[in-house]
Amino acid sequence: MVSSPLPLPPENRGPISDMKRSVILAVGIQFGAPCLGIALGWWLLVGWMIPRLGLGEVDRIRQLGQHIQQHIERLEQPLHGVHGGNSDESGLAVLLGDSITREGVDTELLEQSRTDVSDLVFENWAVSGCSLAEQRVQLSLALRAKPRLVVFALGPSSLCQLQDMPLDKAFAYAYSGFIETRAWGDILPPGCGLTESALEALNSTRWRQQLHFRTAPKSWLNQRLRGAVRGGGLEQVAGDWRSPHVMSGSVGAKQLDWHLKLVE
Repeated sequence: MVSSPLPLPPENRGPISDMKRSVILAVGIQFGAPCLGIALGWWLLVGWMIPRLGLGEVDRIRQLGQHIQQHIERLEQPLHGVHGGNSDESGLAVLLGDSITREGVDTELLEQSRTDVSDLVFENWAVSGCSLAEQRVQLSLALRAKPRLVVFALGPSSLCQLQDMPLDKAFAYAYSGFIETRAWGDILPPGCGLTESALEALNSTRWRQQLHFRTAPKSWLNQRLRGAVRGGGLEQVAGDWRSPHVMSGSVGAKQLDWHLKLVE
């Protein structure tokens, strides 16, 4: 006697099965949608906002890093150097410093007024609020461009007062490639005056740097609003290396005298 196989039970499509599918779908939406939103937001930040809106107040640091890298790339090209010559004939002269150098030195006027530097091409790489520790970080990358002359101003406060570095600047230098060029201890040894948080920012990972500048749209908007409300200045161009000053208002004699005494 041959027994036939038992018939398969009918597929359970009752309310319990429908509930399972609903629960799985709800959980997938609950966790999948935020993950998709985070991924999309990160892509917008890294791929669109930072490259186009910059780093806000410290975007000059980012553009300075890119500008120096361009000099280095030209040097590495066969038979080419900065401004089309080799490193000895390029005549590149750079100025490092703070807002005094940025606002007070117009390299075009400098070249026109001095005949003894006619073979030099000056560029103003000064960054507002730049401290001595920042200049050491800048030099770690700037010297790779092989400038013939590097000029920077040193005052009593620069030599005798160790200054901390704002976190925005520390992250900006790390993001812009200044820290990867030399051994960390050679750039800023212990006792340089920086806090632990600033040192950690300088040595941070790439994703941490990008996450720090997630407020790029807000910084960009703040800059535009402040420029429109304050007035009395030129449109700030972070990537201007010849005439980077942004102040255009007149200064009275008393105010100028007070400022000069303060600088002394």
